[in-house]
Amino acid sequence: MMSTIGRAAPLLAGFMLMGCSLLTIKSPETPLTTREQEARLLTRDYAAHFATTVTHLIDDAARRDTDPAMRSQALRLKLGAVGEITRASTGLSPIASLLDTWAFSLQFRDFLATGSGAELLGNAQPGVRLGGAGARSRGFRRCILSYRSAGHRRAAGKNLQAGGHEPGVGA
Repeated sequence: MMSTIGRAAPLLAGFMLMGCSLLTIKSPETPLTTREQEARLLTRDYAAHFATTVTHLIDDAARRDTDPAMRSQALRLKLGAVGEITRASTGLSPIASLLDTWAFSLQFRDFLATGSGAELLGNAQPGVRLGGAGARSRGFRRCILSYRSAGHRRAAGKNLQAGGHEPGVGA
């Protein structure tokens, strides 16, 4: 009997505190602005595009080569690239994540072009390097332009609501 009461006491205390209006838990964080939410979504979209493109390019390169050492290097490169782009894009600050993702994609391009990874994938290296660089530049340019145009549309909408004209449009 006593052991049943001893086990139920924390549960009863929890139920009593749930109804207590004096107990509130507040988060120290402030919600993201619309612009930060857009930056986060666009950054993660770009990171997914980057990871998919790099994965396909490296898989194609590994399929064409029968050397087990090259296949192992390709697998390590793919896992490292996808893991790092995911880490870079999922930071707490959306703007910092955007910059980290951009920096990683530039570093990855340089690694494959002139760095230690310049000969990593053997004969398939040029295709992976060119494909990855193209995906990086197109995807990131699209991400930045979407982010900037969303900010421009929002600013134009606020200006028009205030009775002004859209920037770049004559009065």
